[in-house]
Amino acid sequence: MKTFTLKHDFEIKGEILKPRGRGPFITVLLVHGYLGFMHQKQFRLLSEYFIKEGFAVVRFDFSCGQGQSEGRYEQARISRWQEELSLVIEYVKTSGFCKHLVLLGHSLGGLLSAQQAHKADALITLNGLYALPLHIHRYNYAPKEKVTFKLPFSFIVDMLLHLRIPRWKKLHIPILIAHAQGDEVVSVTQAYKAHKKFRTSELFIFPSSEHTLRDEKTIMLVAKKFSSWTKSKVKTMQ
Repeated sequence: MKTFTLKHDFEIKGEILKPRGRGPFITVLLVHGYLGFMHQKQFRLLSEYFIKEGFAVVRFDFSCGQGQSEGRYEQARISRWQEELSLVIEYVKTSGFCKHLVLLGHSLGGLLSAQQAHKADALITLNGLYALPLHIHRYNYAPKEKVTFKLPFSFIVDMLLHLRIPRWKKLHIPILIAHAQGDEVVSVTQAYKAHKKFRTSELFIFPSSEHTLRDEKTIMLVAKKFSSWTKSKVKTMQ
């Protein structure tokens, strides 16, 4: 494993994990969601599986969150996260080890990834967000960590200005929309609506009520699907 640091407004910390071999590799860039971080269980297990399947994996923490990157929560901005993701994408694409880039975004990370999908060869969303999160007040508390966060009004304003829905019809890359049937945070109906708008998308609904996946069997189920789907799309990647 190799670590990297990118400088934007804050230092962005990330990791590169490669399989055996010389490469270049199909590279999966994991993009966490709101209050997420790169070492969440779902990302750790997905990373391990992808590496065994011959993919390289890049994961990082957005600033002002619970991960290793700099910044206080009160300084969080959607616009800054968009810029940070763009910076990481450019870093990966010019690194020399990336043959094809697959963006895999969870929750809010799914929407942020969709906004940048024109820079990638394929897009996977996991319990993705496809509409403005007007229920953002629900995200001020992280149940598992038992931590309460104070969401500044400036974050809401920035979100409304910058969290735009992608121009669906202009995306011509392979897209997989994966969503838990019983997701209690982001309704599965959003996945069905997004599938209708993404002309090149496939829909994968799996049995679970978790938004952030913690059940290992479920994580392995989606990992196998993501891997097989990506391999099946290699010929369509430019």
